[in-house]
Amino acid sequence: MLNRFVKTVFPKGQLPGNIHTEYDYIHMETTPYGEDCIQFGPDYDKQKAMRECIAFINQIMRTIATPDNCGFAVAENPHDLGQCGVGVYYDVRVLYPRPMTDDEKNPYIDWALSIEGAGIELWDDMARVELGLTPRNKE
Repeated sequence: MLNRFVKTVFPKGQLPGNIHTEYDYIHMETTPYGEDCIQFGPDYDKQKAMRECIAFINQIMRTIATPDNCGFAVAENPHDLGQCGVGVYYDVRVLYPRPMTDDEKNPYIDWALSIEGAGIELWDDMARVELGLTPRNKE
């Protein structure tokens, strides 16, 4: 089973590029680096994991301007749980248009890579609300 995108998110309701646009992507974690993520295993909660991915995508879009035709996806990935059978887990992908030729410099790669360097350490208050957590300033 190949991984597949189960949800795509483009900012401001913009549609992805035209039907001929092909996308490259980089893998991201599902949470800010200072937060625990939902652990994959026999008790993996796919609904909670999806909410976590969407909350992280929304927080990234609040933090870093997203160029036109760029966006995000939640990918479903196969995993063999051994005795438990085959399962899937989610991860976040940063989508950016592939250049038309191999010689063309892709201006979107720097943007895509800058997301990891943005240093999103903790959930912001809006993400915490999306996840049903108490905002930090209320704790």
